[in-house]
Amino acid sequence: MDVSSVTNTTAPQSDASANQLTGDSFLTLLVAQLKSQDPTAPTDPTQFVGQLVEFNSLQQLIEIRQTLQDAATATTTTTS
Repeated sequence: MDVSSVTNTTAPQSDASANQLTGDSFLTLLVAQLKSQDPTAPTDPTQFVGQLVEFNSLQQLIEIRQTLQDAATATTTTTS
């Protein structure tokens, strides 16, 4: 697979987040995969759907984490 288009992305600032896959980087990888696939032997549709489900799960987990962080911050500020 050609990853030259993926290598131009900006790396996250902190070392802890350097190993985390963001939604944007996942989409970039997915698009690169689709561009690089062999037209005579395309990706199995079930595999493609599985990747989309994983992306959706990733988005939901990010939203849940953000909601929990917001609730923790609100709790901390109201108890202070």
